[in-house]
Amino acid sequence: MLAGVDVSDADTATSQPVALINEFAARRWFPSRSPIGEYVIMGGGKPRRVIGLVANVHGSSLTDVIAPTIYVPYAQVDDESMKTINGWFATTFVLRTVERGNSPAPEIATAVSAAVTAVDPEVPVSKFVPMQSFIDDNIAAPRFFSWLAGGFAGFALLLTLIGLFGLLSYQVTSRTRELGVRMALGAQRHQILSMVLKNGIMLTAIGLVFGSVGSCALRSVIAALVSNTVGTRATATASLLGAQTVSVSIAGAAMLVSAMVASLIPARRAATLEPTKALRAE
Repeated sequence: MLAGVDVSDADTATSQPVALINEFAARRWFPSRSPIGEYVIMGGGKPRRVIGLVANVHGSSLTDVIAPTIYVPYAQVDDESMKTINGWFATTFVLRTVERGNSPAPEIATAVSAAVTAVDPEVPVSKFVPMQSFIDDNIAAPRFFSWLAGGFAGFALLLTLIGLFGLLSYQVTSRTRELGVRMALGAQRHQILSMVLKNGIMLTAIGLVFGSVGSCALRSVIAALVSNTVGTRATATASLLGAQTVSVSIAGAAMLVSAMVASLIPARRAATLEPTKALRAE
């Protein structure tokens, strides 16, 4: 609940029809005012007074597209509509159990089955699933692809480290005489170390700038891929924009730290060169 009140036992078949709507519906239908007190009509039925605003939810899975949603009291659904609903869809109840101390909630499947059978013996009861299992099943595929993407990202980071280490090692080797001259002219070892480290960090910083610009340019393309309707493309783009700042910051920090690690070995090797040996190097 974000605003207003929830439905209660007072909302019966003989009372005023009421409803709750989600944030998406409120923004679309009542963009410039509060939805509380407004009226909505479902399928040509009686106008329902909006008494509460609730958050957006994914009905079946995380891939569900958020749509305008209306919630009505069960007692205010007429019998004909309920017969139609039960004829096309299986009824699902979400049961909130109470934990006692540190012990898990008691097994309620038997009690629920007995309660339903007491009301109507012909109604079958099946598929008791803990909510956590339901959530785990729904996020199994996104979690797998997240781990897969993370694995590729880690492999890309490893290749970057190897490439940066090789590049800096080659530069140190090719500049051996120059480094020897610098030290012979009075350059301190910590100055040589700092110079090589700065070189590696500068290369990484340039790559990060181009990579950040490229990711911003591809944002709309990615939004089009993760959004299959025009109506939700703006939402997908906004979500990517919010996540992109955090992602770029984390990736940039990781790359800079990795660059320092990859640059440290060549830098230490350059700082430990003996000027006389460096000057004689070919």
